[in-house]
Amino acid sequence: MALKICINLILKLLMISLITWSMPGHTSNDFISVIRPDGQHFKRALQGLADDLDGELIVEDNIMSTSSGVEYIKQIMQRRPKLVVLMSNHVINAYTAYQKQAKPDEIMPPALLLIALKIDRHVETMKNATGIVYEVPLATSLIYVRSLTQQPLNKIGIIYRSWMRPDIERHRQFLAPEGVEIVSVELPNESSRYISLIKKALKKFRSNGVDALWIENDNALLKSQLLRKAWLPSVKRFRKPVIVGVDSLLAKKMNFGDFGALPDYYVMGVQCSNMILNIQQNNWQLFDEDIEQPLAIKKHINLYNLKRKKIAIHANRLQEVDVILR
Repeated sequence: MALKICINLILKLLMISLITWSMPGHTSNDFISVIRPDGQHFKRALQGLADDLDGELIVEDNIMSTSSGVEYIKQIMQRRPKLVVLMSNHVINAYTAYQKQAKPDEIMPPALLLIALKIDRHVETMKNATGIVYEVPLATSLIYVRSLTQQPLNKIGIIYRSWMRPDIERHRQFLAPEGVEIVSVELPNESSRYISLIKKALKKFRSNGVDALWIENDNALLKSQLLRKAWLPSVKRFRKPVIVGVDSLLAKKMNFGDFGALPDYYVMGVQCSNMILNIQQNNWQLFDEDIEQPLAIKKHINLYNLKRKKIAIHANRLQEVDVILR
């Protein structure tokens, strides 16, 4: 009797399994590959993605080191994932190189790009790709900083390289009706003189009376040598708010960033999950290539720096801030 019950139970489980895998759009080959570096933010986004999918799809997690490149991507793509999630500029660059080396008739699965700088520029050079913007708009950051500081924010200083000019012009056009002036200094895309050029630009901002400094997310201008020899010595003499777009520049030991509005990485993972499910329902085809804005941000403030600079803030509004460094 016990044997008969056991056999019936096994048959029922097999039937359930067959029904599950025969559902439209859900086959034994339906898995997605996440390719990412190791790191807290990437793990947090992956957690949001996996929690929201809640087992609806198999998620293959691939941690890619900075020493890995196209060959690593090839190994993953040989397993034929239905979709790939690419996190970080290094991973995206390697995947872009893989696409360029592939045969013209090779079908590329949809690719979703996360937690990388200037995703829109990457998408322009890739096949079948879209993503979620990493950078929080300057206007959003200014609204946040204005709600906390008692200082005017009518002139914003920005240093950027030539290739970023369209982004700066968008900032300028969007903020002009709000009475905010962008005081900008454009640097060449490549130069051996970045240290002196950055120092000169920051000196110009001090003499022009800018109310705050906005640091563009540009790795070429934020290398450790440039931070140490150009940015940090000059910013110490700049007694105005410094707004940054990555949390590493807000670290207390840096004495650099004062305010930051950054994406909520867990929510970004959930947002990515929703995009994946929509693509799955569309037979694994992108609806369009419109890049999405992050749905949620986290507000950061470095009180240690602000006290050192003697910048007054509305203390009663600190409860609205997500991350406070004291």
